[in-house]
Amino acid sequence: MTENAHPPAASDLTERSKGWWEVPVPNADANGNDAEIRALDRMAANLGAIPEWALQVREAMPKWGFEMCAHRWLEGLDDVLGMIGGEAYWPSTAGHCGEIPGQVVDTAERHAAAVQGWIDEQAPGDALGKQVQAWLGARTPAKVEAAQCYVHLLRAFLFERLDHPAQEALIGEWAARGAENPVLAQLLAEYTFGDTLQNACGYKLVERLDLNIRVIGGDTESTGDRLGNCNSQLRFMWRDDPARYEVTRGYLWGLQADLLGRDEAWLRATVPDCAGAAIHALQRVSQAGPARPVHRWLAASLLKTTALWCQRVLSRWAQSAPPSAAVLPHLMEAIAH
Repeated sequence: MTENAHPPAASDLTERSKGWWEVPVPNADANGNDAEIRALDRMAANLGAIPEWALQVREAMPKWGFEMCAHRWLEGLDDVLGMIGGEAYWPSTAGHCGEIPGQVVDTAERHAAAVQGWIDEQAPGDALGKQVQAWLGARTPAKVEAAQCYVHLLRAFLFERLDHPAQEALIGEWAARGAENPVLAQLLAEYTFGDTLQNACGYKLVERLDLNIRVIGGDTESTGDRLGNCNSQLRFMWRDDPARYEVTRGYLWGLQADLLGRDEAWLRATVPDCAGAAIHALQRVSQAGPARPVHRWLAASLLKTTALWCQRVLSRWAQSAPPSAAVLPHLMEAIAH
């Protein structure tokens, strides 16, 4: 690996590390840190001059803006594992706020087109169109106006690159009409369709698009599932997308195995329920021969930054979690090895 001729000195770490520990830390001290973060900071300080590629990889790890609720959270973790194993940084937006994969955009546009077809009284051309027309039901002026709002806002948010003030203004224009249209008022109730669009990088987007169509049609049975933005979508994770958490947990154990010098057999024996993801992470992050100090610091840092997201959802929605969710590795044991 070719490193910069003049890598940043350890004294630059304070400036470079701003934002590394943004996610709330359970049982934190007055500075927002805990024993594991303090140990990682000591590891970094003892490295001396850290290569630029390693600092960039460290900056690419989960924090605010690279979050568990994002569509491609797991792909983003995969990318960082690969950067550590290959000792090279490359830009990645996977799992980052604001990113909506093309497949999701295409699906959302199909929803908009299906609703527009209902507005225009066109015969549905596919299964989605038939389902949308069944959800919307018989036409009324109030439902048609709400459907027009749905199509306009969805396409504007997806394709017009609106900044936040413009988003707020557009939602406000439609919401003002809700005074005379209860269907539109229900569609744009607080923390519902507008929040969904402003947090379209959340993994629940497509399902919430379905729910909002059903609301226009008069079905408010699942209205509660529309509520909330960003991280709050994670309360449904174990019900709707359990692999999002379990694969993440496996990655943590793969990093633990790398730090402890353990192998695939150890992972199968220790965490059989997430061994596949753990072994994948171990293979992706590992290097031939003894791990260098920079490698160990990066692997330990990724373990901690990722575990903070697991701890965040456990602290807020533990009642929905399976017992295995709390079986996380102990970083201090790995660091001391």
